Amino acid sequence: MRIAVSQASAIRNIHVTGTHADGSPMNLLLCDWNTGGTYACGMTSGGFIGNSTIDGHLKLGSQQQFYITNVTTPEIDTGVWNAVVNNMDAKTKYLGTGDIEHTQNAWGYTSLPAKNDPNKATTDNTYPFTKTMDTPNNKAQYNPRLVVDNQSHWSVSYNNGQVLKPISNFEILSPDNDQDNMTKVDANALNVALSGKAGLIIMPGVYQINGGQIQVNKDQTVLGLGLPSLVCNDDGGCMKTASEGVRLAGFVFDAGVKNASDSANNVLLTIGEQGQGLADNPDILQDVYARIARTTQGDPNDPGPSAYAAVKINANYVIGQNLWLWRADHDARTTGSPDTSPTTALTNWNTDKAQYGLIVNGNYVTMDGLAVEHFENAQTLWNGKYGTINFYQSEMPYRLPEGDSKANPLVSCNSFTDKQQVCPALLVNSSANNFTGYGLGVYSYFPMQEVHADNAIEVKATQRVALNHLVDRWLNGEENSGIAHIVNGQGLMVSGPLQNSKNGSTLDQFRL
Repeated sequence: MRIAVSQASAIRNIHVTGTHADGSPMNLLLCDWNTGGTYACGMTSGGFIGNSTIDGHLKLGSQQQFYITNVTTPEIDTGVWNAVVNNMDAKTKYLGTGDIEHTQNAWGYTSLPAKNDPNKATTDNTYPFTKTMDTPNNKAQYNPRLVVDNQSHWSVSYNNGQVLKPISNFEILSPDNDQDNMTKVDANALNVALSGKAGLIIMPGVYQINGGQIQVNKDQTVLGLGLPSLVCNDDGGCMKTASEGVRLAGFVFDAGVKNASDSANNVLLTIGEQGQGLADNPDILQDVYARIARTTQGDPNDPGPSAYAAVKINANYVIGQNLWLWRADHDARTTGSPDTSPTTALTNWNTDKAQYGLIVNGNYVTMDGLAVEHFENAQTLWNGKYGTINFYQSEMPYRLPEGDSKANPLVSCNSFTDKQQVCPALLVNSSANNFTGYGLGVYSYFPMQEVHADNAIEVKATQRVALNHLVDRWLNGEENSGIAHIVNGQGLMVSGPLQNSKNGSTLDQFRL
């Protein structure tokens, strides 16, 4: 069986059964639906699969990276650069080539079964796999789902069916019949309707959120069906949540406000308040995505929407699982091939402007499967203590300001007094001690400029930082461009062929 996958297309709760013609169990191939050219599986960038059973082998095709959690399968095969597997059966076998031919110093021993404990390491040389294990009470192991019983009663299921809430307890947001296929939503009126409800179910569609932000209260759930889109037309974003018991799952935030990338209030989704949050009742985000992009046809010179940040997490103990936060490298108003016509195929620095993908201010925040791409400051700015990232995928912005050069860097990065050519993809700030990361990948593609990133990841914290299994790649672009180091001056340079270095590098671990 073959399923075409990418980022923002989670696969959950499936069972692949049956047999091949030779009687062997049915395999699952995750890959683009490209059947020709140099890459038989296409060039897709994955991906997420969770809470599933594959009777045969799970094959990751051409995926650059993948996060796999709570999947039962006898074997996982891959040639990707970075794969994190979580809560897997001890009997599962791993076959990973990891493109070693082009990647130096592949790790060979620290696969880590426990979060936040770098001392619990076991021997494993199955590059590119990184193994993690959630605690049994991790509430993000299962996503809220819409289910129906044999009497046609619909409910929202939590914790794999242990808790059911009838949909009569939820407000339902449905599209209207406007010809532009965009439903206008008054946030204030919706907030009144949500009072006393279990939460909000959003039907498939595009919703223009006006007049403020949707306020999600303690212990409420917002569940999207068919990946609906919320367009944020207020300069305070689309949604703000309480700090305890909130569940968000299955929808997209789209930026809608122009000329506001420097306004710190223009955050599409804000989670909780600083100093609040409980470990036994955390806010949980699953399959939540954000885009800063021109999503409709129109004037290619229009600068498009903007945001200061896609997501800001203030509360403590928040758990995120499978987030993809994207500032457009291309959008509905770009045309052509990036390799042959990057000026028209790629958005420039002044289009679809946004500073940060993710800002984390809360303590004890965990991100399981985080992808953040192309933002103009640090892709992810981590300020909170005791943070954890299990799997990170990040591409630096493709196009930088005109005139940006090594001799004349023009980009201002958070917490740096001097300007750089491009900001690090992950900034662990000075306040973020006791930070842990597993399976972190950063990639560069600078097609029009000679850009030299100092570090893929920058750590400003000074106490108990443990990063494990790091990889960076030069994807393509200007042949003299690249990334000098993976983290804080460690790790080999990756660049195009003019630099006489390989286009991929790994670092087994980084410690402070």
